[in-house]
Amino acid sequence: IINPKNERVLYAATSIGLMKSTDAGATWNVIHNIPMAVDVELNPIDTNRLYVSYGSLFQENSGVYRSNDAGANFTQARFGIPTTYSGKTMLSLDPNSDKTIYASVADAFASKGLYRSSNHGESWVQVNKNDIAAFQGWYSHDVAINPNNSRDIVQVGIDAWRSTNNGFTMEQQTSWTNARNGQNPVGQTEGP
Repeated sequence: IINPKNERVLYAATSIGLMKSTDAGATWNVIHNIPMAVDVELNPIDTNRLYVSYGSLFQENSGVYRSNDAGANFTQARFGIPTTYSGKTMLSLDPNSDKTIYASVADAFASKGLYRSSNHGESWVQVNKNDIAAFQGWYSHDVAINPNNSRDIVQVGIDAWRSTNNGFTMEQQTSWTNARNGQNPVGQTEGP
């Protein structure tokens, strides 16, 4: 991710940890050395605020961390969000509120749920428990927020789900099992 206020500053979630470059990617340093950094988000208003998630298939030291000083120090998110899981967590900052961030958290083979923080990741609430990642919680799930409407959220895993009320209720948009079982003709969509 590129710092929108200083294009020479970049962050990268990598298998060896969170890395940072201050010279537009010419050189990199590990600034948080927990293995299997999966996702990184940077607050576009206060670019000192940084969020990173760690985890993979049964990876130790999973969790969501935040920094308020551009990556000099990190604290693990502990209030209302799982501190360990056997899969991974994907993050999404609300483009309309620099205080709000969502986390799609999953164990290896099932979702733990969708979590929301409205205070820069200091505390979290679980907004739904849907098993959207299903058997690919270690691999295939994400969450995104409509830049024109914060209430409109898409969460994907085995299927795509959509919410129009900040993730509290989700409506399934696709059917992976229908496609797999030949109920959708080849080349046709799995849903709306």
